[in-house]
Amino acid sequence: TKKGNNKSRKNVNAYKKLSFSDDGAQEVEVRTSLPPCVLGEQRGCLKVLFQAVRWEYSIGPPAPKLCFRLKWWGEQSRGTIFRVPVYAVSDERPAWNGSFATFPIRTSIQQLRTYLKDMGSLDIEVGLGHLSDSSMVIGQLTIPTLSHLSVGLPVEGEYPVMSPQGIEFGKVMVRFSLERRGSSRQCKAAVSSEPESEPEMAQETDPFTKDTSSKTTRLPMDMGHKAENDSKTN
Repeated sequence: TKKGNNKSRKNVNAYKKLSFSDDGAQEVEVRTSLPPCVLGEQRGCLKVLFQAVRWEYSIGPPAPKLCFRLKWWGEQSRGTIFRVPVYAVSDERPAWNGSFATFPIRTSIQQLRTYLKDMGSLDIEVGLGHLSDSSMVIGQLTIPTLSHLSVGLPVEGEYPVMSPQGIEFGKVMVRFSLERRGSSRQCKAAVSSEPESEPEMAQETDPFTKDTSSKTTRLPMDMGHKAENDSKTN
């Protein structure tokens, strides 16, 4: 009986770890409204939260946090970068709740859903961020569809982070939620003053800036050892 109770408590704790909250999360600037390149009055917002990465691969997490580049279908800028804490399966989830962004919506909710349906799946690049150093892309996150997103019914869950070789490194907690304008004080986006159509350029805050001097574009399978050696030599 005691074993059953303990198992039940573990399941409850696991469920609590999947609860979503942007308390303590860092807001990042966005460089586009939705749909991209569409002008008009803001009618609402789409809030995206990257909360935490649960690392499940046999070699431990390569860094305390990973970077996710979200670039919408049709977006002309380099995208929005989210920095997300990583924790091993055996560890407690970090208290720091990742980062979030609020994208202004320039069409009706129905028209936005049509755009999302036409977009299909959303592929998000995953990499190691070292701020001033260039980052190696280690994989990709795919959100199958957002077309059923609606006000009050967010799309949320744990989505697998996959390597280019098809190996699952772990799962990241992501939440997409819609709000109509005026429904919440949180529907105010932090929009970058840079134009949406800016060209790709090297910036210290962009961990995905390509480094032409490096032949490595992604982490090899001994990624844990390489990350450890790099940290010792720096």
